Amino acid sequence: MNIDIVQRTEDSMEFMVEGIDLSVLRVIQHELMKDGTVEFAAYRRHHPLERKYFFTVKTKKGSPGDALLRAIDAAYKVADVMGKEIFDALLNEVKEG
Repeated sequence: MNIDIVQRTEDSMEFMVEGIDLSVLRVIQHELMKDGTVEFAAYRRHHPLERKYFFTVKTKKGSPGDALLRAIDAAYKVADVMGKEIFDALLNEVKEG
């Protein structure tokens, strides 16, 4: 994976991400949009044949970098809870089976 910051201002940031699955960006965008300090969060694909995306975050207040870190942390927590629940469901199935 490769990440480069393309543009950064006090209230916005655009970065390019290469070599990552689109679903990861969707989860991060979803978590960003739940943050009350975020005005806008979106990604766009550079080219249909490439796994290269541009991601933009604009905040109403606060740092876009801080908002992004909060969103990534929230995404990890969601994945962790989901993983544990799937593991428990599979374990129960094995015990009952």
